[in-house]
Amino acid sequence: MVTTFCRRRQKLPGTNHKVYSTRVRIDQEINKWMNAGINVQASFSNKNSRNAVLERALFATPLGVPYNEDGSITEFPIPGSSSDPNPLADEQDGVYKNNTKAGRAYVDAYLEWKPVKGLSVKSQLGGSYSQSRAGKFMGEGSYNVLKGSTVAYGEATNKTGYNYKWENIVTYHNTFNKDHDLTVTGVTSWNYNQSEEYYVYGENPATNDMLWYALQNADNKKLNSKYLMSKGMGFIGRVNYSYKGKYLFSASSRYEADSRLSKDNRWNLFPAVSVGWRISDEAFMAGTKSWLDNLKLRVGYGVAGTTAGIAEYSSMASLENVTTSLGGMTVPSAKFTEYITNRNLTWEKTHDLNIGIDASFLNNRIDLTVDLYRTKTTDVILSQALPTSIMGNYTGSTTYKMNKNAAETENRGIELALNTRNIVKKDFTWSSTVTFTANKEKIKSLIEGQDMMFNAKKGDMVFKVGEGVGSFYRYKVLGIWQYSEKETAALFGCEPGDIKLDLPSVKKDGNGYYYMNPEGERVDITAENPYGVRADYDRQVIGRNTPDWTLGFKNNFRYKDFDLSVFLYARWGQMMNYGSVIGKYSPNPDYNIPTYFTYYDKTIEADQNVLFYAIDKSKDRSAYEGYDSMYYVDGSFFKLKNVTLGYTLPGKLTKRFGISNLRVYATMTNLFTYSPNKYVKNYDPEMNGSINFPLSRDCIFGLNLTF
Repeated sequence: MVTTFCRRRQKLPGTNHKVYSTRVRIDQEINKWMNAGINVQASFSNKNSRNAVLERALFATPLGVPYNEDGSITEFPIPGSSSDPNPLADEQDGVYKNNTKAGRAYVDAYLEWKPVKGLSVKSQLGGSYSQSRAGKFMGEGSYNVLKGSTVAYGEATNKTGYNYKWENIVTYHNTFNKDHDLTVTGVTSWNYNQSEEYYVYGENPATNDMLWYALQNADNKKLNSKYLMSKGMGFIGRVNYSYKGKYLFSASSRYEADSRLSKDNRWNLFPAVSVGWRISDEAFMAGTKSWLDNLKLRVGYGVAGTTAGIAEYSSMASLENVTTSLGGMTVPSAKFTEYITNRNLTWEKTHDLNIGIDASFLNNRIDLTVDLYRTKTTDVILSQALPTSIMGNYTGSTTYKMNKNAAETENRGIELALNTRNIVKKDFTWSSTVTFTANKEKIKSLIEGQDMMFNAKKGDMVFKVGEGVGSFYRYKVLGIWQYSEKETAALFGCEPGDIKLDLPSVKKDGNGYYYMNPEGERVDITAENPYGVRADYDRQVIGRNTPDWTLGFKNNFRYKDFDLSVFLYARWGQMMNYGSVIGKYSPNPDYNIPTYFTYYDKTIEADQNVLFYAIDKSKDRSAYEGYDSMYYVDGSFFKLKNVTLGYTLPGKLTKRFGISNLRVYATMTNLFTYSPNKYVKNYDPEMNGSINFPLSRDCIFGLNLTF
């Protein structure tokens, strides 16, 4: 039995998290041929969160006084300004609350029968039950209400859910003539998932004291409820065979169904096969025994399926109740849900080919694993916005959407793991672990022969043939037009200090710059006929949100009773949207900006090594074509992720107090981060562009006790 309690106080006042959990496991041998067991886990959490405030505070006008003379928080720090509330406003008593309470229980029981040698029949039934309440209140005096971006309101969501999974596993294992090892496994699997959700909302409550309770007295009340259910079933067969532990073979097949798909597409078959050869056991490798402990070659191919991201009733036409105005009267009506049914939707399937090598050297001092893979994913499930000319809009500017099997992708890459025991002495040891992955992804094809589709969930991303899935589609920024480029800049309607873009549709030959118009005719670009940026021709894929490679390097040291571990981590080649910081720059300054933001000065008739376009009070950002493309920057980084120093007290001392082991330790995280990008400074790119809840540099002290 294990019981734990964890309490975390976050960096911002009013944020904390408490978790209580317990686990009990019992395994019982009833007799020689019957075993049974049960595993029970339960947890309860209570979490208080708050609105993001760091971005507001960083860029607020730094001229106000945040506290009154009596120590209370002033709502508007800048005298005479009612448009800039205090970023600390939500810390006032009773004006803001965001609390989530959640409980979960899980039970897993099994009964195993072994009627004869080598045969096992196991039935396993597991289930869970969860209940949560998420309440949020923004009252009078809270930041967003003072800002005018919302009225005072309270809302609460109550969820309950349960699921269970029943599996029956039959396994037969036998060894024939000492050389042949065979295992045959058959599995049936059934799962059921059900949840209910109730939502209530109300505006302008009579008092801040009631939070999200008593909303029947509030204005503009909203009620909503949901019932969700899904189930699935699978049949699995697997054979594992080994000859002398040297030649290995495995084959499996999974026939699976998911109720979220229509009955014609619900079932699918997913086979897999792999072979292995332990080369080091061959007679011709006898001369390598002094330095080679193990060398194994692996080849595998398999198909896996997923329906992740599909709503429970994607295969059923659904309507929701609304009201509409008819002849000056409000009457009940109905409309389609945001996601339109696609009865042709089927499983997304991944075909994976893997070639791997496992090797050990020098009495297992060096262990190496290398995997080369090619993964082809067909029938990729994407959310596609439907044309407004056909469906209209779901609400306002929100379009109707449909999940479709809309793409085929390919990933090629390498995964490497290297473990070494560099020094092994009585009082000193040093071991290292290196992990490395590199991946190249591209979309092979799109539905209906399209070359590109916009991401219906992320407007700045596209699915484009030949590019990765998480690709940003914007203008490519080359820098700032310089004074020495004055004449060339004029050909594009620009002047020194403006943003310089890469324009794929513009060509250059001996006669100068030109482009082709929609009719296929050449149009020369001159100062009298400058080129204007054309979005349909000049936007391009400028990067993707996934890295080219990642690297982890961990070193473990031990000297007598002291231990030290150092973990280095790098992620390279990805792009991030850093608009939360870069977007605060404006030619007509309206925000407090970082001191390292340098900008072009038009009064200087010389080239300037700066980050941003020129200051000009007569313009705003939109006057500079491609200004928001500057938000997308290289998100590569290298960091010292973790350092831990520990000391284990001598056993002779601890045993006097009935303690078998006592270790004290200190851990520091995120000690150092390096970014190669000039726009990123004093920031951890692992946050992927967000700044409101930064990764902190923590120092943790701990104690491990064993009795």
